Amino acid sequence: MLTRDSLNIIVQPGKEDPTWQDAGDSLARTGIMAMCGSEIDKENLSKFINDDNLLVRHPTQTTNTGTHPHNDPRSVSRDQLIGYAAGLLHIKRPTRAHAVVHYYASKWFVNKDFLAPDVRLMLYKASGYAVPLHIYALGYPMAFLTLLWHCFIRPDEEKNQAICQMSVLGPWWLGKLLKWHPDLGGNLVLYWGGWRDQIEIADELWKYIYQTVYGDF
Repeated sequence: MLTRDSLNIIVQPGKEDPTWQDAGDSLARTGIMAMCGSEIDKENLSKFINDDNLLVRHPTQTTNTGTHPHNDPRSVSRDQLIGYAAGLLHIKRPTRAHAVVHYYASKWFVNKDFLAPDVRLMLYKASGYAVPLHIYALGYPMAFLTLLWHCFIRPDEEKNQAICQMSVLGPWWLGKLLKWHPDLGGNLVLYWGGWRDQIEIADELWKYIYQTVYGDF
């Protein structure tokens, strides 16, 4: 069973100390589970927006990620933003979260991480706002290259970001990821079922992918 903190937010038991609840990846995990249909995590999406309408990895935890704590928007990275944005896929807009993701979609960087056109395309589409023409024109070809990269060049790397991107772009894209990747299910189990001890996320992702592509599980 997934570990949740006092705010009902997904946290990860510490690798060295299982009693420690690490919230450094809570932003992305909440988005991923919301994308998969978790009502708890859909409700939790708003908790990651601070008073300045910026995202944080966790609303209260002050553990450092690099030089900034988890509740500091300067700690947010591209992978966390992608996971979070995918959580808006099945939530009717407008919400505050949609506006915040639209803000990030308009930028070329989230802190030190570059947001390539395919990532910005995904963010715009997740936000529900219109995609600028130059992002539309550049984003789709780059998304196709990203798809090829994840399936044929680096199939062993973690696929959470790719799944989130392709899910927002549409069933055709997610279907190609499933069809072309040599073992997407095994990749998910390897990533989530090891020391992270969050195999439930792998199960929910696989169910979501299969239902999206084939309409049943």
